[in-house]
Amino acid sequence: MAMRPSSKPNGTLLQQPARAAYLNLMSPHRELTSYLREAEVERIDSARGGRQSIVRSSTKALSEVLEAQRRIRDHIIERPTVYSTGLSGLCGSEVFLKMEHHQTTGSFKLRGATNAILQLTEQELSRGVATASTGNHGRAVAYAARAAGSAATICMSKLVPENKVSEIRRLGGDVRIVGSSYDEAESELDRLVTEEGRVIVHPSDDAAIIAGQGTIGLQIVGAVPNVGTVLVPLGSGGLSAGIASAVKGMRRHARVIGLTMERGAAMKAILCRSKSTRV
Repeated sequence: MAMRPSSKPNGTLLQQPARAAYLNLMSPHRELTSYLREAEVERIDSARGGRQSIVRSSTKALSEVLEAQRRIRDHIIERPTVYSTGLSGLCGSEVFLKMEHHQTTGSFKLRGATNAILQLTEQELSRGVATASTGNHGRAVAYAARAAGSAATICMSKLVPENKVSEIRRLGGDVRIVGSSYDEAESELDRLVTEEGRVIVHPSDDAAIIAGQGTIGLQIVGAVPNVGTVLVPLGSGGLSAGIASAVKGMRRHARVIGLTMERGAAMKAILCRSKSTRV
């Protein structure tokens, strides 16, 4: 969701009694594995009055998103950014919605998966790709892999709804149901990579995935040039990091805010502790 600046405070909904924990992503980051390190460097540089390293980081991240946009444009459907009369009235600001649920596989995940798989070599494609998923990323990987002439194996727990499992199979994915949690499914993914040589397409911890998701940010800025605040669902951080890379790279003073459930605020807990944390 994107909001134009208003005389009323941006993010009015966030000022009501807390229904969600949120993280303000004030600068772009290239990969989730280096996310905390870059954030620390930028805090130090800001304290010293330095800005050069921040500009360099921003420029590189934005260039990766722009390259992703060129790479995937013929493989996805561009969805509109539409004005919401109801939400604008509630917030006291102009509110726009990015309609990614109308994407080919039902979510934004197709952008990142396509960007990652299109960069694989013929040898890598011949080995097949694999990932762990709770649904949407698996659908995207299965679709993009089939389009690229590769095989996709999707590791999932038995808690994933059957409609998501059947859709992945319909798209040509080989579904492996393992255990009762995402962690157990991810363990099977690790085995496939180490023992069978599959190429991993991680849901978020991958520069190509982040850049692909970031193409949404380019379109938001294109549709709402004077955007003031962008609200992004925050799970493992790939979407938020990508959109922040694009929006902050083009509109430095815009805010990008990640929204997550209070009872599932894993990323917020990790960033507050500056280390991996079991939630």
